[in-house]
Amino acid sequence: MHAYWLQAPRTGDEETPAFLHPLFGSSVDRPAPEGEEFEEAKQFVAEQRVFQGLLADRIRIDPDWSAAVEPWHLHPHTRLLQLCDALSLHLCFGGDKERTLPDIPRKNWNDRISLTIRPAGQRQITIDPYPFDQDPLPITLRARVLAPDTRAPNNFHSWWHAIPGTDLRFEFLADWT
Repeated sequence: MHAYWLQAPRTGDEETPAFLHPLFGSSVDRPAPEGEEFEEAKQFVAEQRVFQGLLADRIRIDPDWSAAVEPWHLHPHTRLLQLCDALSLHLCFGGDKERTLPDIPRKNWNDRISLTIRPAGQRQITIDPYPFDQDPLPITLRARVLAPDTRAPNNFHSWWHAIPGTDLRFEFLADWT
């Protein structure tokens, strides 16, 4: 569903702003795909919709799991995945810019807030309002660190896997200012 919701709003197949990825803001800031890219995106969205339906039908057979694919249960989890993805991508790009992540469900699906994330020091990021129970929250991200001007060669996979991984440590903090 994550990949589906990255593409569906851009193709016009879904008009549900509640599922726009938090990094895209209140609207899809990226231009809609055109030509062959648009057709490929539409085909992908259609294939994903069929696959999701088949998978949901299989899950509904088991009474212990049938509620897992109901919208009241699935939608908040879909949005949580998007939020975690947005926070992860923010860290992957250094966490050195302020961003606002809009329309994040809080106490229930209709109670929505915007989270503001700000750099607060060396690999420290404040979040307001703070969504986690632990403050500070240590985060370890396994990454391959590249110089800003790095260009991938044609043998991308061999090159990429030859770069040693390293653990980057961050902290999410409540913004008490």
